[in-house]
Amino acid sequence: MSCSPSGPGPRLFTRRARAVLAATLLGSLAACAVPRPTPEALIETGFRTPSQTVRSFQSALAADLVDLEYRCFATSFKRREGLTQLTWRAYRAELLGRWPALRRLATARLEDPLELAADRVLVRGRVEYLWYDFDFEVELVREDFYELYVDGLRTLDDAIEWGGVLWIEGQADDWPPPSLAARLPLSEPVDPTDLSEMRLGREWKIDALRRVER
Repeated sequence: MSCSPSGPGPRLFTRRARAVLAATLLGSLAACAVPRPTPEALIETGFRTPSQTVRSFQSALAADLVDLEYRCFATSFKRREGLTQLTWRAYRAELLGRWPALRRLATARLEDPLELAADRVLVRGRVEYLWYDFDFEVELVREDFYELYVDGLRTLDDAIEWGGVLWIEGQADDWPPPSLAARLPLSEPVDPTDLSEMRLGREWKIDALRRVER
């Protein structure tokens, strides 16, 4: 199936054949087009849960938000494929050329996440559209990170081991009460008084996306 129909001109076909060809081409084009996401869906994009990440990817596909699509993928996926934010556009065009129905993932029905490990889950989905349907699965991995901002600009960020940088100081019966402490391994010095924001987070990102043959 292709989003750009090509082939012999209509004069080579009978009237009936031309009608069948037109219906096929229109169907192919329809398969490549999907409804735009609602404003509510775009507002709710994020990576806090596996399901939210997959829904965010669906919204990005439907709205052609290439930067958001790129943000949905895990560092491990980008490393394997040699992707940067700039090269993702070319990779994306190649991917859609090989699998134009990929856009239909934006309308897929998703199952509940299946836990594979403490930091890895699988989300299965199904696309049903007109005369064809297909199954797919998305494997997601949890990424722990920190980000430091100065004057609203991100100046430092890196992956972290959650359990290695956070701990509780004090006991439940102590006074003052226990507090949550963090120690971040910085790649370069930073003046804490210059910071305008600090983020510690755990996000779910797409590590694999594949079609499943039934």
